[in-house]
Amino acid sequence: MTKRHQALTDYRIWQRFLSPFHSAALLGHDQQVLAIKYSSLIDIATLPEAAQTAQKYLNPKDGDIVLLNDPFSGGTSLSHLTFIAGINFKKRGQGGADHLLAVRIPLKPRLGQFQSIEDEGLRIPPTPIIVDGELNTALFDILAVHPMAPMNIRMIVERNCQMIRDHIEQLRAQILDKGIYSVEREKLLLEESGKVIAKAVEEFPVGRTQNKYPLEDGSVISMETRHHHNRFEFDFSGTTKSDCFSLTDHATLSVCLGATLAYMEKELPLTSRIFDFFDVTAPADSLVNASYPTPLHYGMTDGFALLANAVTLQLEAINPESQVAASGVSQCAFDIQFENGPHFYETLAAGSGATLMSPGVPGLNIWQRSSLRPSVELIEGMYPLKVKSFSIRPNSGGAGDRAGGDGTMKSFEVLQSGKLRWMLSQTEHRPQGKAGGRDAQPAELYLRTADQKIKLSGSGHQDVQPGDVLIIHSPGGGGFGRPETDKDNF
Repeated sequence: MTKRHQALTDYRIWQRFLSPFHSAALLGHDQQVLAIKYSSLIDIATLPEAAQTAQKYLNPKDGDIVLLNDPFSGGTSLSHLTFIAGINFKKRGQGGADHLLAVRIPLKPRLGQFQSIEDEGLRIPPTPIIVDGELNTALFDILAVHPMAPMNIRMIVERNCQMIRDHIEQLRAQILDKGIYSVEREKLLLEESGKVIAKAVEEFPVGRTQNKYPLEDGSVISMETRHHHNRFEFDFSGTTKSDCFSLTDHATLSVCLGATLAYMEKELPLTSRIFDFFDVTAPADSLVNASYPTPLHYGMTDGFALLANAVTLQLEAINPESQVAASGVSQCAFDIQFENGPHFYETLAAGSGATLMSPGVPGLNIWQRSSLRPSVELIEGMYPLKVKSFSIRPNSGGAGDRAGGDGTMKSFEVLQSGKLRWMLSQTEHRPQGKAGGRDAQPAELYLRTADQKIKLSGSGHQDVQPGDVLIIHSPGGGGFGRPETDKDNF
């Protein structure tokens, strides 16, 4: 077995170690990243940051678990809990951990346009939850009684801590048997993965481009992208602040890296070496490097995906032979707080953009996956709602020689009074077509009452009454190439 084959085999083993989790990262000796599994682009750099922050301030031992959701400590939005478990594969419960497992769990968020991150929910800095095998009840009791704490937070945290500990114990013997936890094997993995990544980066055309991208809240992404033979550089100098779409600097790095890999259509090993090939300049206090106490939820759900579309446009300018129409990225998030207590939250998948070679895919958000979309049976069994329809949104993808993927549409009848809140992007800026392809349909939200049907704005809140019907349309993806009808007319 060659060194490269050995290293990549080890990488696949570490990837399987992460497979049960929605999003996770494993760090080895010297806090080097051995593998990352992500469900959203923003996980790529933030998960390692969360683990490294926990190590820096709390130095967890084998069996200890740290909890955080603070975006300024490696979290994303406050509705995503990140658990960092200390592992010593060889010496269970003895001394410091030589590996760290970071696992991210999504919860239902609290929607709204807030002035501060403190208004978005309970912000948890790195906090030791399991210490020496025992629940840290003193700290945990403080979290559990906080008025903005997620519902059932104690049960959620205890359940996920147990799941993480069980998984580590199940695989500990296998990892020991294979010997891949050793310093030498990890160094080999990092060395060989770096060579694989370097080869892929060097194959990308050399070039430079610069442009500005306005967002719907009036903010502007200003971006210069340069590719040398062995490095991508993204410079956001001139980017403004945003009232809606703010990100942390590590989230911005995640987007630049993840969108580039997606554009290159390369499945490269996500180890520490991947970060060596990406430089990001993100001005402080801009939307790509927000500072406390800027609210971040909308940026971490829709803003990062809009940035990913912009990164794709930059890469196309450098490499015009490979182009793709813009994808629908709005999560079309909304929630209803019913009078008698239940809190319902839902998102809707948009359509992806078409390419020269293939049409877009209906109902596919290419930048993130959601695990919070309940079934019709679950919705109607747990909430005072009736699902009246759920389908692909016909003709919402942009027309073209390759049509954009259609969005989706869903309607609910409200059975109990409550407060509706919603946050939609791409209501004004439609996902653009490419090479003559048409733009897609935008995101739309309608409320039909006994008296009228009204189109709601991109975000807001409104009281709803029994009998009201909520109708949500997610955007499609842009089309690619001139449609046949245009060709005939020409």
